[in-house]
This record gives sequence, C-alpha cells and structure tokens, in this order.
Amino acid sequence: MANRFKIPMMRDTYDIYTKLFDDKELVFNKNGSRNSGNSYRNAFWVGYDGLPNYLFENACYAAYRAGQDCYKADPQYRNAPQSI
Repeated sequence: MANRFKIPMMRDTYDIYTKLFDDKELVFNKNGSRNSGNSYRNAFWVGYDGLPNYLFENACYAAYRAGQDCYKADPQYRNAPQSI
C-alpha cells in the first residue's frame, strides 16, 4: 500500500491505520465486532466498506483512505458487525 500523503500528520495517520489492521486484536473487539470507538477508526471502516468519503485535508480522510487500501489487500471483513 502506497502512502500518497505529503502532509506529515496525514502520512502518519495513514501509516498507523494500515499497520493497525494487521493486528486483529486491536481492530476487532473480543466478541468479533469492529472496534470503531473514535472518529479515526470510524473513518477507517467507512473507507473499508466503500461508503462515501470524508472531507479532504482532514486526518480522518487519511484513515478513510487506509481503510480503502486495506480492503483491497484483505476484503474478508467487509460488513462485519460494528461495535455499539
């Protein structure tokens, strides 16, 4: 997955979320639902599910793009249950 962001904060956010996706214990709750407890994680899952995007020039957009790229690499979790 290529990080296309030039702004350091967005580059870092993208890198963090693509790396986090490899650690399924951080990405999913113990009951198997998605961990979407903050706006960045929610943006990641919105991108993963291919839903409409977030505002550009916002760090959440970097998490959204990371979700899109993680889906391309590993699509098996699309539409997994969300945590409440």
